[in-house]
Amino acid sequence: MMTLYVINLDRDVRRLEQVSLQLDGLGLRFERIAAVDGREVSESDFQHFQQSRPRQNKRWLRGQMGCFLSHYRAWEKIAAGTQPFGVVFEDDIYLSGDVGRYVTHNDWIPEGTDIIRLEPSTNRMLLARQPVLQLGGRVFYPVKSTAWCAGAYILSRRAARQLIELPVSVHQPADAMLFSFQESVIARKLRILQCSPAPCIQDKFRREGYLGLGSNIEVRQRGGTSYIRTLRSGSYHELAQIFWRTVRGYRRIGFLAKDADYHSNRREAQNSALSPKVNSVAE
Repeated sequence: MMTLYVINLDRDVRRLEQVSLQLDGLGLRFERIAAVDGREVSESDFQHFQQSRPRQNKRWLRGQMGCFLSHYRAWEKIAAGTQPFGVVFEDDIYLSGDVGRYVTHNDWIPEGTDIIRLEPSTNRMLLARQPVLQLGGRVFYPVKSTAWCAGAYILSRRAARQLIELPVSVHQPADAMLFSFQESVIARKLRILQCSPAPCIQDKFRREGYLGLGSNIEVRQRGGTSYIRTLRSGSYHELAQIFWRTVRGYRRIGFLAKDADYHSNRREAQNSALSPKVNSVAE
C-alpha cells in the first residue's frame, strides 16, 4: 500500500472538503500535511530563508517558499516511512475516476523509478520515444526535459531521502527542485516517468473549472503560454525555439478523466458540509 499525502493550509477548509470528497468517493484514504503559508512568515525569517538558499539571478517569492516547505514536509514523511513509495497531492487537484489503480499499490511501478508525474506540465516536454509501461489505457514515458507543476506525483522513499539530504544552499522551488533540468542539482539524476494521458490535473489549469479553486499557497509565474499567443507576439528567437522544440519532439501532455459519471453525480454534494476522513499531520 502507498500512503497518500494532501498538502493543505489550515484555513482552507473548503479545499480539504473538496479533495476529501473526491478521494473518499474513490475509496482512498489520505494523511493531511499542514501547508506553510509564506505570507505569514516574518520578514526576518523570510530573509534568512532566501539568504541560505540563493538562486542565480532569481529571488524567492513568499508563495514559492511556502510551497517548497510544504512539499518538503511530505518528502520527510515519505523518507521516514516504511513504504517504498508515497503519493503527494496539492489540495486543488482534480482526479480521474481511475486514479486509484495507480496510487494504491506499487507492485506495478518499474524497478528503479524515482518519481512518477500524474499531472500534465504547463510546458511542452521531451519524452523518451518508447514507453516503459502501459497500464489501464495510460502510458508511462521516461522524462527527458524540464517539466513544471507538482500537484500530483508518486515519490520513492529513496528519492525522498536524497531530496532531504541535499544542502539547503541548493534548494529550489518545489517543482523546480523535482523537475527542472536547468535549476535542480538532482532532477537529471532521478528516473522520472510521465503518465500520459495524465489522470490528475490542478483545478486552475482545467479549461472548464470543476472545483473552482486556484492556488492559495503559490501563485505561479511561469508556464502555460499558448502557441497562438507566442506566434502573435513572440520574437524571432521565441519562434525559432518553438520550431526547434517541435522538430525534436517536444509535446504537451493531456489530461483524461475516466469514469466521468462519478464526478458529475457528485457535483451537488460538493457544497455540503463534510467531515473529511483524514489523519492530520502536525506541524
